[in-house]
Amino acid sequence: MKNFLVSKKQALTVVASGLVSVLFVAGIAYSATTIDTNINTGGTLTVSGASTLTGNVTMSGTLGVTSASTLTGRVGIASSTPVVANELGVHGNVWISGNLSNVANVTATGTLTVTGLTTLGYASSSGISISTGANSLMVSGTATTTGSSGQFATQGFIGAGGTSTPAAELSASGSATTTLYLDTSGTNKGSCLELVAPHDGTVYRVYVGTTTITGGGGGSRVLWAEAGSCK
Repeated sequence: MKNFLVSKKQALTVVASGLVSVLFVAGIAYSATTIDTNINTGGTLTVSGASTLTGNVTMSGTLGVTSASTLTGRVGIASSTPVVANELGVHGNVWISGNLSNVANVTATGTLTVTGLTTLGYASSSGISISTGANSLMVSGTATTTGSSGQFATQGFIGAGGTSTPAAELSASGSATTTLYLDTSGTNKGSCLELVAPHDGTVYRVYVGTTTITGGGGGSRVLWAEAGSCK
């Protein structure tokens, strides 16, 4: 009987010691846990607190992130070695369904294709910079300038028609009749050309007058050239 009581006390001691050990380990795991070996789980690994990963992380499946995440190192997509000196290295195509905001410089080594509306603004004295060389900027469709002023300024030559190498500031060339067409949407408004006299810099305006040439036929009118600007 005495031996039985001793064994019972020993059993209680063992149980108490085991309980204390479990609580101690649980307390350590709740505060911070360091695992030196691999973790393999066939189910879902759920972490409710903050997690810090200092080594390499390899995902063979899908990584789903439902909240904000902070990555302090470099990230390589489709490659385990991100491009040096770049925080994000993507080896392949990128598809973005939303907006791409707060972007500094964009460098394209290939073709930049834009299928939607493109707005190019500027935050300093320089706007769009085009490198020198033949066919630096190619527009296969219609180039439209809008805005409060609708101005298009260039320090080079502009070629229209079938020429890619204009010989003057404004050059039009084609295989058929080349036409310079000036129109206006205003009521009782006409078209006007401004020319500068070479000897004194006086500005002259050239426009179609209201006077009809007698005997000219076909409603021929006088083309006026007089000092003054068009507007």
